[in-house]
Amino acid sequence: MNEKLVKDKFETYERRINNRGERLDKLDQDSRELKTVNKLII
Repeated sequence: MNEKLVKDKFETYERRINNRGERLDKLDQDSRELKTVNKLII
C-alpha cells in the first residue's frame, strides 16, 4: 500500500475508535443518571 492510503486508513480507524469511545462515555453517563433517578424514586 502506498503511504497516502495507509495514512487514510489509519485516520479512518482512529475516527471510528474515537466515535465508539464517545458513545461509550455517553452510555456510562446515561447509566449514572438513570441510577440516580431510580434512587430518588425509590
